Amino acid sequence: VTEQDVERFYEANKDRYADPAQATIARILCDSEETAREVLADAIADSDFATLARERSLDERTKDKGGVLTSPVVESGEAVPGVGNHAELHAAIMAASRGTVLAIPFESDTGWHVVKVMERKGRAQHALADVREGVERDVAAARQGEVTDQYIRELFESRGVKFYPNAFVGDPSGDEAGSE
Repeated sequence: VTEQDVERFYEANKDRYADPAQATIARILCDSEETAREVLADAIADSDFATLARERSLDERTKDKGGVLTSPVVESGEAVPGVGNHAELHAAIMAASRGTVLAIPFESDTGWHVVKVMERKGRAQHALADVREGVERDVAAARQGEVTDQYIRELFESRGVKFYPNAFVGDPSGDEAGSE
């Protein structure tokens, strides 16, 4: 593995060597949309969100912590801690800035959520110098995979072996394994 291999691999795969953007949220769980809208109005009117959470949230695990959830919402996927997969809420959280109370309550299987974005961290790209060892391992593994694949192809060709991958997945549109 050469220095140029490492640099090219790092440049082509920068996403592998970055920490995703994330947000820490607080939420107030309500049993109805009406209650959630009342709580939201209070939260937007500059009421203390932590106090509102302690007084109004149905979530016994977070209400005493001001509604703050310990797991962050990360940019990839749709998962929102305490809620589950919720694409619309996830997108709203990732678009909001620190200190923002989201403009509408969001419904999930557990109830209605009034959400405030407490902290925001942008995507953090690691410098090559900081992740060099990992990149070198990844380059070596990729190179080993390429060499192994080439060896197998050459072995199949030299022995006249035909491989029918569709036979393994049951794809009726492909060639049958026993046709030759």
